[in-house]
Amino acid sequence: RKRYDCIQRIRYERTSQRRRTGVYEPSKRGGSNKASEKRLKKLLAERMDLTARIRLADEEREKAIKNSGQQTDAVQGYVTFQTESAFINAVSAYQVSWIQSLGCCYPTRLRLGGRKLRISQAPEPSTIQWENLEYSSRSRFFRQCLTAAIALVAVCISIAFTFLARDFRAKTLEATAR
Repeated sequence: RKRYDCIQRIRYERTSQRRRTGVYEPSKRGGSNKASEKRLKKLLAERMDLTARIRLADEEREKAIKNSGQQTDAVQGYVTFQTESAFINAVSAYQVSWIQSLGCCYPTRLRLGGRKLRISQAPEPSTIQWENLEYSSRSRFFRQCLTAAIALVAVCISIAFTFLARDFRAKTLEATAR
């Protein structure tokens, strides 16, 4: 998170330099640009330091996992193909009928480590919300049901208020007509 914030500050600094000068050219301007250049160099050094810390932490984590003998399970994987026909062949091979998709009837040649695979075309990398990959489909389904239930309650309450307001209006008109 710190590295992300640092990168955002670097982008802001470069953008503000472009706005002042029209072009990002750190060495051609003087005055206020020197202060901006100094801030930018400091931010770049901070980014390098944070990147080095992240790499070190990743290496330590990998060593700890290797030394502990823990096996990490893959949650999701992406495969790229050289040709469009290879992609079509792979997807069509894993499209089985609903009867075959049951655990006992799933073809053994399509299993990986005894488990059945779900195959689908991956979304564009720019549209993937990487932070949400850790949530299971069951968790997402539960959250969607909870959201739908809350929305349904809100609609029912608004309908009840509408009927109460109409009843109140009718009683008020009836009382003023007397």
